[in-house]
Amino acid sequence: MSILRISPVGPSSVMVALAALMLGGCALMGGGGKPSDLYTFGVTSAPAAPAAMRTPPVTILYAGAAMPSQSSGVRILTENGTKVAYIAEARWAAPAAELFDAATIRKLEGTSSLRVFRPGARAKADYQLTIDVPHFAAVYSASPLAPPEAVIELRVKLIRISDRAILGDWPIEERVPAGENRVSAIVTALDRATDAATTRIADLAQQQAARNGS
Repeated sequence: MSILRISPVGPSSVMVALAALMLGGCALMGGGGKPSDLYTFGVTSAPAAPAAMRTPPVTILYAGAAMPSQSSGVRILTENGTKVAYIAEARWAAPAAELFDAATIRKLEGTSSLRVFRPGARAKADYQLTIDVPHFAAVYSASPLAPPEAVIELRVKLIRISDRAILGDWPIEERVPAGENRVSAIVTALDRATDAATTRIADLAQQQAARNGS
């Protein structure tokens, strides 16, 4: 048995209770010199190859998702009631905001009609996509011994650049229970929640762009 230890978020946070569980080789500790295990998300399903385009693709300017600092970095955030903490000695392989952006772009460009431009591109885009991610965490609803739930909440807007009209304003929420209270299961749940959320983003953007034209 290994000891799951959680690192508190900020000096005013309260330490989450220690939970004893099997970790399958991915030990989580709060202090020690063991290197952190690295994880990623947003790659649950392989991107579909875009179909051949008979017309020019609809272009979307995407500057990146807005995420709170406590969840946008490389540490894996957990919540238990009013307590927030990080899983110690476990890190994302890149900041969570970057992984989320990569997953979103992959989904958008996996459709048959969308192409994504980032800020600084010379070409002019048809639409602007903005995404706020106020909630991205593994949430414990009861005892820290019970598996948490991956929770992702988004607010997505699609704006037509020519007249700044908001063509879509969509709240999206995905919840995926972790199968076990261990790091690999928590990461898998966050990965699946991200996959569902980004799939929904791509579907909504494609449908709205098709209705409005470029």
